[in-house]
Amino acid sequence: MRLGASLLIFLLAATPAFAGCLKFEPAEVTLTGVIHKHVDFGPPNYGEDPKTDSREAHLYLHLDKSVCVDADPASYSDAVRNTKLMEMVYFVKLPFDHAWLDKHVSVTGTLFHAETAHHWTPALITPTETHVIGNRK
Repeated sequence: MRLGASLLIFLLAATPAFAGCLKFEPAEVTLTGVIHKHVDFGPPNYGEDPKTDSREAHLYLHLDKSVCVDADPASYSDAVRNTKLMEMVYFVKLPFDHAWLDKHVSVTGTLFHAETAHHWTPALITPTETHVIGNRK
């Protein structure tokens, strides 16, 4: 009996902390957090020469809690661990700034891995639905 209990404790301790990770697209996820707008440097040098680099406004979802996303061998996407910030992309419902900016929201959509210099977080979300669930946290 002691061996069984010891084995169970060992197995529980050996279970990865990220066992409940999210999945990249096509899986749909729902996340909660606060949406903020931030201006980042763009082409030609993405911040290496601020005098000549363009500026790009991006929307970010500051998550209520850190999440992880499993690697996806089919798309060659690496795992993302312990992230609390996701860039939101391809969002076309207007007027965005007035309805959801700086609000506590629920965002449903699909996740994909950063692929270009225009992607500022390791995992990004393509929202399909957004709901305000409260004022700024």
